Formats: sequence, C-alpha cells, structure tokens
Amino acid sequence: MVSVSYGQLFSNQNQFPPENSIFIFAQTSIYNTEGKIVTYFTTDRFNILDLSGFITLIDKEATENDPIVTIDKKKYQVITRKITEFQDETKVIASNVLADNTENSTILVAQFTHDGYKILEGEKAITIWTFIRPMS
Repeated sequence: MVSVSYGQLFSNQNQFPPENSIFIFAQTSIYNTEGKIVTYFTTDRFNILDLSGFITLIDKEATENDPIVTIDKKKYQVITRKITEFQDETKVIASNVLADNTENSTILVAQFTHDGYKILEGEKAITIWTFIRPMS
C-alpha cells in the first residue's frame, strides 16, 4: 500500500457508504525537523477512484492479525496501516491518495481532499489509514 500526497485532482466525494461497505478513516500528522508536531488532521470523506482496485487492495492488506469487532451483532474487521513519508522538498499538499503497487503499475484507488498544509524539506508526514469492513 502506498500513500501519496499532492495537489487536488478530483472533486467528487463519496461519503461513508451504506451497510456492507467499507468505512475509511485517515489521520495525518506532520512533524518538523525537531520532531514536534506542526499539523494534524483527520477525515472520513473520500473519493473512491477505482472501486475494484480499492477492494483488491483491502483484501491484500488484510491479515489474520487485524482485529475483528462485533457491533450490534455484526462482525467487522479493523485494518490499520501507518505510512511514513520524509519530504525532500518544500511544497503545499491539498490531497492524499491511496494507491496499490502492482507488478506493472501503481493504481490510484482512493483520494481525500482537505484544506491543505505546507510541508518543508526534511519534515515527516505520518498517515494512519483505518479501514473497517463487514465480515461475511
């Protein structure tokens, strides 16, 4: 799984899907070169860019170590992944993209746009992706 951050490309938003669909939540923290947090934001508003690619990515990421929780007698798997990126240049970020690396290409599967932030060379961005999907 790859998390890529760059300027906004898409504008449609697919909010939390109906029952039997996957819920996505992302938290991003930016740390300066001294290790102090300078930006933090969360979102659950996503554009699904490639539904079949997204489902394939979640299936590949899921392991038996990801916890199963029961809510209202229904079982859900909670998949959490942490991605750390060190910045090699100063830029403004207006969206984050979730992508799947395959043998031949990188497939963009989901995107969330946000108010944006400036990140300086040498700073670190940590994004924690959480996916909650129903178990059949």
